[in-house]
Amino acid sequence: MRKSIIFLLSVLFGTTTLFAQRDGVEPFKNLSVGLNIGILSGVGIDAGTYVSDHVGLRAGFSYLKTPSFDNDFDAWVEEGQHANYNYEATVKANARVNLSTFKVLADYYPNKKWPFHVTGGFYIGASNIVTVDAYADDIKVNGKTYKREDIKNWYIDLDDTRIKAKDGKVDAAITTWSVKPYVGIGFGNTVPMKHRVGVMGELGVMFHGKPKITSKTAPDIMTHVAEADESDEFFDVMHKIVGIPVLSIRICGRIF
Repeated sequence: MRKSIIFLLSVLFGTTTLFAQRDGVEPFKNLSVGLNIGILSGVGIDAGTYVSDHVGLRAGFSYLKTPSFDNDFDAWVEEGQHANYNYEATVKANARVNLSTFKVLADYYPNKKWPFHVTGGFYIGASNIVTVDAYADDIKVNGKTYKREDIKNWYIDLDDTRIKAKDGKVDAAITTWSVKPYVGIGFGNTVPMKHRVGVMGELGVMFHGKPKITSKTAPDIMTHVAEADESDEFFDVMHKIVGIPVLSIRICGRIF
């Protein structure tokens, strides 16, 4: 046990010595360029510099956008068109996720001899983080296929929000703040000083506020519909999340 403790302490202080090279840095004298790879933050590049022994600044761009993918989507045909109650129907949907952002972050090091830091700042990106376009050339109702002109009124339910179709189409989006505050903790230096190349690891949360479901073209959007049916589990979950966890690794090189 004693040997294990001594080994862990030697690794800890050896790592600290390796990373701790901020003592006496001059503001904006050094610059690093980094490659970022993260879970729920995508792939990106940034640049970093020091303001003081305790504060570093980073700015950059992260790309995370899924290609469009098609899937069947549950919809509901309004009362009176083919029965005296609402029919469950199936339409096609095209969905996309867009979490690409610009970022401005500040790294605060409580101890200038340690690489541990607390990070705060902002991610700036599109307000619509998830979009879906549902369209119906044909609608399947109880296993039978109907033409779009035969069923003119249908809608989809997303959580407690009901969106009616227009011209056989429904567009919907989960809308959040375009400017998203961020806080996190990490290990590593904004600019590697002892070596040309360094590594940073960070875990944080990007807050985007309570999401709203919006539509550009729907003629009618009803919210807080008590009888709304769950139409898509992914939307229902995303509609309730106020922040996105971010786990990232930054591999950076000192330019000067």
